[in-house]
Amino acid sequence: MSSAGNIAGILPHALGNNIFGYVSDDQESLEQQLSLVNRSCNLELDSWSCARLGQVLQTNPSLYQHIQTLRMHHNGWSDLVPSNIMAVLDPKQLVNLQCISLRVNGFMAYKLSWPALHPELRSALYELLAKPDLIALELTNIEGIDISFIGRSRHLKELVLHGVEHSPSSDPSTPATPLTREDWSLCSLSVGQCGDALQCLRTATILPQPVELKVYWGPYDDKMDMAIKSFSCNVERYEIIWPNYEPSRLHDRNPHSAPLDFVCFPRLKTLKFGLQFKQLGDLLHERHLATTASTEEPLNFLQQIARLREAGTNDLESLEILVDLDDPDPIIRQLDPYEQEKTLSSFLLEGKYFSSWESLDCMLGNEYAFPNLKKVRIGLKSAAFVAPSSRERWEPLVGGFKATVMPTLTRRLISEVIY
Repeated sequence: MSSAGNIAGILPHALGNNIFGYVSDDQESLEQQLSLVNRSCNLELDSWSCARLGQVLQTNPSLYQHIQTLRMHHNGWSDLVPSNIMAVLDPKQLVNLQCISLRVNGFMAYKLSWPALHPELRSALYELLAKPDLIALELTNIEGIDISFIGRSRHLKELVLHGVEHSPSSDPSTPATPLTREDWSLCSLSVGQCGDALQCLRTATILPQPVELKVYWGPYDDKMDMAIKSFSCNVERYEIIWPNYEPSRLHDRNPHSAPLDFVCFPRLKTLKFGLQFKQLGDLLHERHLATTASTEEPLNFLQQIARLREAGTNDLESLEILVDLDDPDPIIRQLDPYEQEKTLSSFLLEGKYFSSWESLDCMLGNEYAFPNLKKVRIGLKSAAFVAPSSRERWEPLVGGFKATVMPTLTRRLISEVIY
């Protein structure tokens, strides 16, 4: 339960339970109690407090109008018990609902089976998800859901689809209405492992053209590729994220198969990458164009930058490469100072990355090819860098990197290394 303009942090279970357990069942008392916390608040509900909130709402139905955001984080279909949440999920009462998030907790390989939900709950969720006044919608790791309802949300500004497997069904009572481009207001689209869902949107509606596009690395097939190209016309900010998968998984699908073809975005201004240190080699790995042509592999990152340079005109203003230097395996102990320094040195100065950084400096440093470029940021994230003593040790390495490896961008005062 939150209101736009003053969103507070999530209240802990204990406080939420106290509010619903001891406040009297009337609107004035409940609003007074909540106002003591903040003008708006986010309530994290467990099974008991959700049922209790349902009782309060049924006694005071005018309270429904204050609910603008609904987030449902689940571990399995058994978490979504109709008897506990149906009173809260009343589509006819939630008249001011603007944001919905239905996502999985914990390990991302798990998927919620939509057909396994109770029919009454599934019907209510479909009706809520299809509300035409929704501003933001997030669906993650759901299989067997018919996402054609998205075609009814004319005011949608933010859409997140991760691990969503589309399956046509007869559940939605009203078919999606094809929309004209003027009907859409989508600003941000975040997608990953949802080729069927995106394919459905391509055929069920006239696609919106988001300004911001974020793509998560993963299974990337022709459906994903065709859909993403359909979204390319107005994209100004393009972000590619490599999730924190185990090293064995990285060998299954090389990130070169990820959507690196950012040249297809004619209005691209900001390009951003987020990845683990172990994945950096896949991003900076250099291949010859002849090799790429013979194997029909996608062009890699440096080749894409070269294509931008050769295109003659581009609007690129910012490039960000954010690297997590910490090992993703929680069992591995924190690096000692010597290992930390060795890791940073290999990132900035070792031969396997040295030539790639130099190539990047040479291409992006060309003021005629990239006249609008204002920032090239390399971000290093590590728990080890929090200590002031560690930061002081890294300064000579960072300074040497900027002066010797990327001198052109440093001279133009647009290179930045943050840690």
